[in-house]
Amino acid sequence: MGGGGNGDGRVCLNGLRGHSGHGSRIGRCVRICRRVLRARWGVQMKAVWLFPALIAAVALLAATDAESGLPRWFELRDELEVSHGKIERLRGEVVALEQKVEALKHDPAAIEQAIREVLELARPGEVVVRFEAPETASSLPALPAHLPAN
Repeated sequence: MGGGGNGDGRVCLNGLRGHSGHGSRIGRCVRICRRVLRARWGVQMKAVWLFPALIAAVALLAATDAESGLPRWFELRDELEVSHGKIERLRGEVVALEQKVEALKHDPAAIEQAIREVLELARPGEVVVRFEAPETASSLPALPAHLPAN
């Protein structure tokens, strides 16, 4: 501790307790208290503020890092949402395919329809008519000039 204390940590209590009229003694005690507090808390306050500042700097660097920070986290979160959508769509397809499998196991009409579609077979005497969708809009015939476009 700084000078002027009694050695037990009570620097200025003796000068302030019950002694009125000793202005110079009180002023000296206050000055000693200020020096002691400045010396003791000055170093500790720097250490107290240094640690959170260091933590904040590291957190800021980690948050702004392009490969592992917040930008990458947002990208991964968006990818996760897209993946969840794909999973739900695929689950729906799985259910539809399971229903189709069950129908092919037990329903003769479903078996006949699959044979007609996959193997492109027809019964004797049937006429097969195929419709093919145009690939682009430019392959469609143009409207006659006298008909409105709308």
